Amino acid sequence: MKPSASYTLLGFLTMVNILNFIDRQLLTSFSNFIVPDLGLTNTQFGLLSGFAFIIFYSLMGLIMGAIADRVHRPRFIAIALALWSVLTAVSGMAKNFWMLFIPRIFIGIGESVLTPTALSLLSDRFSKSNMGFVAGFYSLAVPLGVAASLFIAGYLGPTLGWRNCFYGLGIIGVVLALLMLLFKETPLGNWILLINLPGMLSIKKFSKNQLQS
Repeated sequence: MKPSASYTLLGFLTMVNILNFIDRQLLTSFSNFIVPDLGLTNTQFGLLSGFAFIIFYSLMGLIMGAIADRVHRPRFIAIALALWSVLTAVSGMAKNFWMLFIPRIFIGIGESVLTPTALSLLSDRFSKSNMGFVAGFYSLAVPLGVAASLFIAGYLGPTLGWRNCFYGLGIIGVVLALLMLLFKETPLGNWILLINLPGMLSIKKFSKNQLQS
């Protein structure tokens, strides 16, 4: 695997993670628009921004991480990205509490796929000595995504409206999902065996990335 291809993947997954944090922050960022528009109570908004997303995101993250080890990971991310992006756009059509609550649950499930699958994929593309940098770069998406969400709400919200912003971000996510399909899978673990017989049999297991570094 060429280093340039690995860094392209890292950059793209970081971009997807930025969108991930923009989308999950949207309700909070647009609260001043959404709450009066839908007539939500404080309790309802708390359920939307907390329970509906966090509970399912947290629980499903463990399951999705296990599934990621058994499937084509770029496709898995693409499907999840398309799911939460379509539902972000659908959320923009909401007329009441339940029309936001139900999509919010499945947005949490979709977004729970990204990080465990992305880190699994990246760990097979980079050597162990580079994983600190890789994880740090990927994690830049957290503050960037939150900041971008607040910027969108403050700058575009008053002119475009919260619904159009949700539609636009949903479309961007679907486009990124299609682009994600262009990335190839890397064999899980990428392990090979080296056999050494100087007097006695010893079998050692190395990563191809470790051998190349």
